[in-house]
Amino acid sequence: MSNFPLLHSAPRTSRIGVLLTIVLSLLLVAGCSSSAKATTAPDISVTIDHQTSTIPPSVYCIDNKAQVYGAKNEVKPIQVQPKQSVSISVPAAIADKTWSVQIWSVTTASGKPIPERMIGNVDAGKARKFTKINTSDAVPDRVYLMITIPQDPKCNAEGAAGLWPILLIRQAA
Repeated sequence: MSNFPLLHSAPRTSRIGVLLTIVLSLLLVAGCSSSAKATTAPDISVTIDHQTSTIPPSVYCIDNKAQVYGAKNEVKPIQVQPKQSVSISVPAAIADKTWSVQIWSVTTASGKPIPERMIGNVDAGKARKFTKINTSDAVPDRVYLMITIPQDPKCNAEGAAGLWPILLIRQAA
């Protein structure tokens, strides 16, 4: 005699339903726990006049800790001409968090380009590609485009949970 009389007396379709529910629940839990966590920061790409550059982050949150990449990912200026379209592509890891393009003026008083003040901010939302910037848009001939994902309250990063700086230097026409 069984210790589980209700299971033996239950109709066969009911037992199959219970088994399916258990199997599906286990698969769901296994799928959620095995999802890959970010162990490296994603790069973005910027294309100007058919030339593509890969841009590494200067800051990116991994496991709720801000990773600062500093000199390892030094910002290299991109020389541009007026009236060129700028196309910025981001991987899903960035697009899923929503992102924006901030435009910063540049000061050269110290001899190095340094972001000075924000002169524009365009929300890209969850787009994987953003093409609404032209090299003639900004008044200064040197600007930083800062690709940012919002600050995450779980991460100890100040200001943004991800930051990819792009320095554009426009040549005279």
